[in-house]
Amino acid sequence: AQKALAEYRSSIDNFLKEAQDTISSDDRDKIDQAGRRTLDWLEKNTNAEKNGFVKQRTVLEEIVDRIKAKSALQKYCSSVEEILQKLQKKMSSEDKAKSRQEITGTRRWLQNNATAAKDGFVAKHTALEDVVNRIEAKSAGEKAKSAAAENAKHALAQYCSLVQDLLKEL
Repeated sequence: AQKALAEYRSSIDNFLKEAQDTISSDDRDKIDQAGRRTLDWLEKNTNAEKNGFVKQRTVLEEIVDRIKAKSALQKYCSSVEEILQKLQKKMSSEDKAKSRQEITGTRRWLQNNATAAKDGFVAKHTALEDVVNRIEAKSAGEKAKSAAAENAKHALAQYCSLVQDLLKEL
């Protein structure tokens, strides 16, 4: 258990390196402080029972998981904004407004709930994904309808051409 806790602390350091551009300095400090408390505890309690190590890891995981969920939601908002910028011309004005409203609302929620629990960030992420998925499905459906209409138009043109050829033969 002691080794697992130390390895988890090492994985946190790797996470911090990878996410240095997406995590606020405040969140980075929270993780760093929690990690230091854990390392201090490890030094003082090398002979502790397994439950003690598990409890320390759980406390550290809760802090890190909350910040990871927050970071994931922030990244998702940014990626959705980038995607929507590319699709602006293909989206209806209603879908543009809805997507902007959802992203703005999610970003506002992030500002007002920076210390929310992991579940709050995950729920907001899921809600935004649902909106984006509905818009994408609607867009895909419209593309399919457009393709079907184009295919029908092409088939009708071929049929008209065939009928004209038959009429010429008569």
